Amino acid sequence: CCLVGSVLREMRPSLREGNYGQALIAGTAEIGERIAESKGVTLDRTLPRRDAPRNTDGGGFPIGGLVRECTVFVPSSYAGKPTPAVLGFHAGLTSGEFFERQTQFSRLAERQGVLVAYPEGTGHWQTWNAGHCCGWAQMEDVDDVGFVARLLDELAARYNVAQFFATGFSNGACLCHRLGCEIPSRFAAIAVVSGSMWERLTPPQSLPVFITHGLADQNIPWAGGVGRVAMQKINHQAGQETVDKWEAAQSRVLLVLHHWGHVWLPGTTESVWDFFSKQPAI
Repeated sequence: CCLVGSVLREMRPSLREGNYGQALIAGTAEIGERIAESKGVTLDRTLPRRDAPRNTDGGGFPIGGLVRECTVFVPSSYAGKPTPAVLGFHAGLTSGEFFERQTQFSRLAERQGVLVAYPEGTGHWQTWNAGHCCGWAQMEDVDDVGFVARLLDELAARYNVAQFFATGFSNGACLCHRLGCEIPSRFAAIAVVSGSMWERLTPPQSLPVFITHGLADQNIPWAGGVGRVAMQKINHQAGQETVDKWEAAQSRVLLVLHHWGHVWLPGTTESVWDFFSKQPAI
């Protein structure tokens, strides 16, 4: 059942205090924290300490010669019964740990009895290859779709997964669009927060899609084009064009626009799970 050549780590809730830090690539979370704090975002550092990683697998899964990593949150209620699983994709330049803190998805998962996987991007400044974005992963044409497909196989072998969902922020949200277009049958729904779709993509089939975006986003503008404050100058497809593509494939799209910028707003995690939880079993 091993994800060969990767590191798949498991964490479970604990009452002891402390930080999550042991199951992550060192450094990237700290970078993300500095970026967030520079923008006035308050981070919750009171998350319970997770148990030391268990059942860590390693050895031969060559995806472009890279060793890939993922941490899985397992709720205390998990007892082998069919359980939904959410894959959460971090923004560029951050990490799975930062995404967990940013979204508080593990807290919700413990309450709702949900598995949550936090995969890691690639590169010293971790990114995902969404086709048009971003960074090292895109420039090196890293096979992130292949990585996710193999990760889904491993998770299904290890846990009794009822259905898979994918969500992400920024670069991670862009990857969700690509996953929904290239391996749509593997997911029951996707949720895209402040992301854009690669213009070359066309959804091949219907898929429930939740999209939320800030009209004041200066990194990935809803109107399309190059973000004024974006670190990488990418010409993004307009958000409405993306919605039109999904609807042309007969997808049910829930669109929520707000007047803030490039941010995962309070309440977004609950909205994402509410959307996922209403999808019929497949």
